[in-house]
Amino acid sequence: MKKNNNRKLSVLWSLLCLFFFVMLFNSCYNNEKDPVYENLKELVVSNAAVNLEYGDSTTVTISQGNGGYEAVAEDNSIAEVSVLSTTVKIKALKSGSTNITVRDQKGKTQNIVVAVAAPVNIETNEFITVWKTDNEGTSNSTSVTLPVSGSYIVKWEEVGKSSHKGQEEYSDITSANYPTIDFGSVGMYRVRITAKDAEKPFGFIFDTYSAPALDGLKLIRVERWGVNKWPSAASMFAQCRNMDVTATDVPDFSACDGKMYNMFYHCENLVGNNSFAKWNVSMMWHMNELFAYCYKFNQNINAWNTKGGYLMSAIFKGCTVFNQPLDNWNLKNAANLSGFFENATSFNQDISSWELPNAENLSYMFNHATAFNQNIGSWTLEKVTNMEEMLTNCGMKSKNYDATLKGWAENAKTPNNMKLGANSLAYSSAGKDAHKILTDTKGWTITGDSYNASGN
Repeated sequence: MKKNNNRKLSVLWSLLCLFFFVMLFNSCYNNEKDPVYENLKELVVSNAAVNLEYGDSTTVTISQGNGGYEAVAEDNSIAEVSVLSTTVKIKALKSGSTNITVRDQKGKTQNIVVAVAAPVNIETNEFITVWKTDNEGTSNSTSVTLPVSGSYIVKWEEVGKSSHKGQEEYSDITSANYPTIDFGSVGMYRVRITAKDAEKPFGFIFDTYSAPALDGLKLIRVERWGVNKWPSAASMFAQCRNMDVTATDVPDFSACDGKMYNMFYHCENLVGNNSFAKWNVSMMWHMNELFAYCYKFNQNINAWNTKGGYLMSAIFKGCTVFNQPLDNWNLKNAANLSGFFENATSFNQDISSWELPNAENLSYMFNHATAFNQNIGSWTLEKVTNMEEMLTNCGMKSKNYDATLKGWAENAKTPNNMKLGANSLAYSSAGKDAHKILTDTKGWTITGDSYNASGN
């Protein structure tokens, strides 16, 4: 009996061992969980070899992989690398070559070879620009259409590969027959332009509303202005949203027609440099939307001679980081200043010294300029006819709003029957009498503000 019991226990023990063995086997060799049996993807990038020059940046797309990407440069003094989602961003720091290793969370890797060429000598008389052919545009991914009129010579070379180069000549070009250059391969190209006859300068213009439909998005930077006497600056780089100006010389506007409206309209990557301070714009009269929607522009241009400025609406509209002094600007000739700082959400400089004897339109001037908190009560409004939404949702606190109202109320030249937009502003007891003089005595209609005895 005891032997039978021992046999049963032995069988039971064997079955239990078998059971645990099977469970362990399944746990260790489950094809769905074991990395050995996973359906891993090879890591693939859009470009395994990149040619750059000092200061250039580019991106490489990870087109296939297993997620969780990181990238490391063997020599991070030559190239700086970062990864955002499936995009590898590479910035050239100095000449040389290095290898970048891209790795995913499953250990798959892909190398990118980066070659950085030495800085190119651009101390020439040429107008020099750099273009990226595969950005969106009307020409194909290996070409660029130049918005250049006149008769001129074009020399071009591939950035980082100077042996790939060419030369073209064009005569009597107009906007009806802008030339398209096919470079033969996708890449970054430096384009150098000189006039055939120095006395007959060429023109460069992107129409305000057509640049994205043309090749404005392919223009990456302006490296040199050269000696060309620009016939006009109007809409010159309008909607060139990827462009920056790194040129350290200055444009020659001595023969200009006085128009620079929309010159940098929607140049969303324009940073510029301190050479902008040296520009001679004394002949310019039409400056509407000059820097409108330049989200990164914040250069000091207080030294500009703006005495000729007549049409100056929306110059800094949407310039969300611009906050430089402008107290030296001469606006005595300006008639239209509408939207001048509209949505310029960082601007907060003292411009109380401005004299505006010919200003007519101040509508939307500080509309949503949420940082602006200055006293402008010294301004003479003698010829002003439009102040619609002028101060709506700006950042003016009661102290400066009170002082502004007081200055205008006490100025005998302040016009009657104006309509002032001042949504969200509050005047205190210090500005109450001035507010009453403007609304009751001078017949103003002030909309959107409120009374707060202690102010804000």
